[in-house]
Amino acid sequence: MKKILITAIAILMILITSVNAQDMMVQDELVIEPEASEAPIIGAVTNTFLRRGLVSFEYNLSFPVGDLKDFISSMGFRGFHFEYKAVLDDNWTIGGSIGWYGWYEKLDRQTYDFEGGALTTTIFRYFYSLPLKVVSQYYFLPDAFVQPFVGLSAGVSYCEIRQEIGFLVITDKPWNFTVTPEVGVLIPFGSTSSWGAVIKGRYNFMAYNKNNFNSVQFIDATFGLVYSY
Repeated sequence: MKKILITAIAILMILITSVNAQDMMVQDELVIEPEASEAPIIGAVTNTFLRRGLVSFEYNLSFPVGDLKDFISSMGFRGFHFEYKAVLDDNWTIGGSIGWYGWYEKLDRQTYDFEGGALTTTIFRYFYSLPLKVVSQYYFLPDAFVQPFVGLSAGVSYCEIRQEIGFLVITDKPWNFTVTPEVGVLIPFGSTSSWGAVIKGRYNFMAYNKNNFNSVQFIDATFGLVYSY
């Protein structure tokens, strides 16, 4: 009888130990599940868009202000920018850009008075700018789908300023320091898409002090495509 009791107790202890081991395994499995649920949400820009780098191609509409508006008052429809930026962290990017702007205006034929005489003619005015800049942007909401940001770029701009007065052609081709603050928003096309749209507003300043210019200033509205890799 003792042997049977001892054997039964031993079997019971083995069963209890086995059940406890299974419970511990189940608990261990349950502990893993919350950790998996804490994975980053699919669709957050931090995880699917601001990864390693951004490449964008942008179309610009430009509006001259100040001395540039006195020279050419019309809006510029010809402009583009190409940008490459590396992602530093969830908020910051840094890279470079190259762009091109073009303005043109025809002044109707009339008589223009100047010192020593007058001239009746049609005047054509052109202003072209090719900026080369370093650009950095700060993204406010790294976990959001739509990404508002501010940015600042600085560098140099090659300009060509041309005025045709009858048979007289006046040109200047300077290199100028330029600085451009900007504000914008980046909108991915989908939660897992590598493509998106960018909309910006920029204020451009060039240190050009010549030919009746104290500076060159203009505002541009930018619309473009962005590829994230």
